[in-house]
Amino acid sequence: MTENKKRNLYYCLFDWANSPFSTIVITFVFSSYFTNTIAQNKIIGTSLWGWSIALSGIVIALLCPYLGYMADKNKSLSRKFLILSTLTVVICSFSLWFAEENINIFLFLGIIIIANIFFEIGQTFYNSQLINFRGREKYGEFSGKAWAFGYLGGIFCLIIILILFLIPDFSIFKLDQEDYENIRICGPLVGLWFLIFSFPFLLNCKNDKSSSNRSYLFSSFLKNLKILSKDRNKLTFLISRMLYTDG
Repeated sequence: MTENKKRNLYYCLFDWANSPFSTIVITFVFSSYFTNTIAQNKIIGTSLWGWSIALSGIVIALLCPYLGYMADKNKSLSRKFLILSTLTVVICSFSLWFAEENINIFLFLGIIIIANIFFEIGQTFYNSQLINFRGREKYGEFSGKAWAFGYLGGIFCLIIILILFLIPDFSIFKLDQEDYENIRICGPLVGLWFLIFSFPFLLNCKNDKSSSNRSYLFSSFLKNLKILSKDRNKLTFLISRMLYTDG
């Protein structure tokens, strides 16, 4: 396998690695576990979960545009932030093993909020690595393949969890279902999955030593925002897409 093909595979593997977090932690398993078990009742649980995801979404909306701009202009920081955000999500995922039925609600939600914010920050720096690949005209095709690879990873990991932990009336790993160990184990599994499959890309992604003045980055970012504010079509499209995709 050529070096270029290896790099392409590693890029797709990172999407495969991180998708189970959004699939299992945010969407299916732990959202249901919180609303049905940890929270006082389903109504309160659903409300608190929704507000927590909304809060993390607001922080992401405020931070990621500047972080994405910084990632494009300062590659020396891009890889470091990607590793930091990945490790943060992995640690938060492993910590969900300790999320017993009587855990403090706001401690649990705090873990989810932090993990979700750093997950999206990681996505920002991951996406910025796309320009390091050859064939600018194929960026869309390649990004789409990585996206599809990610969906497969999320579904495949969910199937494994359903078969091994959630569907059976007994646990082949001797996990105590009355203490929800069969559910809580999903957190460490997601963290381990993320850590293993992201490692090749984190080890091999480019780390350009060039740097840019941070004060210049911020002023340049503000200048671009002013330009964007004058183009109503682009501004409306970006805001609409943000609300549609993340709302």
